[in-house]
Amino acid sequence: MGITFNGFGISVKGKNKTLNQDYYLLRHFKNVFLMVVCDGLGSKKFSHIGAKYLAKSLAAILKRKQFDFDDLVKSESILLSLWQERINKLGLNIKECSTTLLCAIICEECTYFGRVGDGVIVVFADTTYILEDKGEFSNVTTPFSFQAMKWLQLDSSSIKAIGLCSDGISEIIDSQHTEAFFGEYISEYKKMYSQTRQTEIRAWLNNFNNKGFCDDKSIVVAWRMRCK
Repeated sequence: MGITFNGFGISVKGKNKTLNQDYYLLRHFKNVFLMVVCDGLGSKKFSHIGAKYLAKSLAAILKRKQFDFDDLVKSESILLSLWQERINKLGLNIKECSTTLLCAIICEECTYFGRVGDGVIVVFADTTYILEDKGEFSNVTTPFSFQAMKWLQLDSSSIKAIGLCSDGISEIIDSQHTEAFFGEYISEYKKMYSQTRQTEIRAWLNNFNNKGFCDDKSIVVAWRMRCK
């Protein structure tokens, strides 16, 4: 039957920042739909490059069918190796490319949600799941490769919609309203013409920047399409 999900994403640079250190990606391969949000650490000089290449490396191993869904630890190792290889080819120090990673890998039977570091994943299924890092120290961000990713596996048939966002978005949402925010966001914008949608969302994200929320902001959503 194939994957019946559609989605979109957007990312804006934080106020007064030189570079957007976030990176998002959506890819639709045969029988796999991928969503990624990476948030490069602000203290690292080349984290914007690390974020981009980590997202693209995950897409590459899925496209090449190198991702082992039966051994997620092995898959993380494969991802790390490819990411390091690409960073090394650029002549950069991997430590200066540190980034978080949020992902949703939608397959026909199962969907895999992986995360390390800040940001939020929201899953609308038979119940609603809100996945986030609730570390002891709110000002310490754990990047990819510094600890094992945390995974949640769900039956794909139960999933109605998914949202991923960097902490530039999650920090402006009251945690009690996260579910409502994503539910309303997806409902409002999934029916809107893409160019109009991008213009409107970018405008209100930039407006938040003017209210003192100065971090980069990235949000990716997807929803199950009705079968004809």
